[in-house]
Amino acid sequence: MSVKVLGLLGSPRRKGNNELLLDQALSGAQSEGAKVEKMVLNDLDITPCQACGQCLSTGECVIRDDMERIYPELKLAQHLILASPVFFLSLPAQAKLLIDRCQCLWAGRNALPHPERSTQRRGLLILTASGSDLRQFQPLLSTVRAFFATLGITYRGELLFGGLEERGEVLHHPGALERAFEAGAKLVKGEEIGPLLPQTPFYPIGWVRNSYREAPPEGWERTESELVIEPEVEPALDGLEDFSHLIVLFWMHSAKYEGQVKIHPQGRKEMPLVGLLASRSPHRPNPIGMTVVRLLERQGRVLRVRGLDAFDGTPIIDLKPYLSSDEIPDAKRPEWVRGLEKGGIG
Repeated sequence: MSVKVLGLLGSPRRKGNNELLLDQALSGAQSEGAKVEKMVLNDLDITPCQACGQCLSTGECVIRDDMERIYPELKLAQHLILASPVFFLSLPAQAKLLIDRCQCLWAGRNALPHPERSTQRRGLLILTASGSDLRQFQPLLSTVRAFFATLGITYRGELLFGGLEERGEVLHHPGALERAFEAGAKLVKGEEIGPLLPQTPFYPIGWVRNSYREAPPEGWERTESELVIEPEVEPALDGLEDFSHLIVLFWMHSAKYEGQVKIHPQGRKEMPLVGLLASRSPHRPNPIGMTVVRLLERQGRVLRVRGLDAFDGTPIIDLKPYLSSDEIPDAKRPEWVRGLEKGGIG
């Protein structure tokens, strides 16, 4: 008996980037002997969940619409592929309607006695977005993972494609269709599809407080800031006041990354064009800042520091004491850096 793979198209656009990717993933699954089926959610009549709660006692939805066709497919398919664009950092209504209507399947697995299902069911998520910043995909990943878990499906991988706005642009995206085909094949074979985007990169342990909304013209060396640490983290500060300097890691929340990989440091054309990661520009895929600051004093959960190059309201990720072993006296730097060091490398 062949394995069945169900593909759900969450995009309202036909023959667009998501359908092209989904078709390739299903072709990859088919190449490994799987039987495949594609459902176009925009063509189906799905009523929003009414939160009536009746499914909690029966495991069945009382609404009569096209979900009656979908429920058996969701239950019988060994593997599931969902392909969708990102709409306002979330899923389109077509996909979310279906997910919300799966409350009855959740009830059947969690609120009612149910037979044991195979633990070999696997799921793949394919997402596209017009922007290039990976963070735009993050808010909806928890929703999809919860959806897969409701069906008893193990979330095995995701393909995230940014910079796709117009219909068919994915055809010119290097390797995109090949990756989708390979992912579909690996889904059937049970192989690893690739690394997953972290659901939550960090929880802020505190916030920067100062009067700066933009970089001071005289530089950051003498600026003073307060690091206001969350109350539950305060006991973790004990002993930190015995150090003269701290390493502060923070999230540069005002930075705007637009996919650039080469820049002129500080935007100065006379500087060489270098790779983004060879600079200190805040506009990077993961805008994490790290600065060594002088600790002036601690007052409870407030640390007063000097030399922190962060704006008011910046989330603090972590604090570490600065040690002598952190010092590298013979560190090599290119010549162009020397002219920037006084004002900070950008």
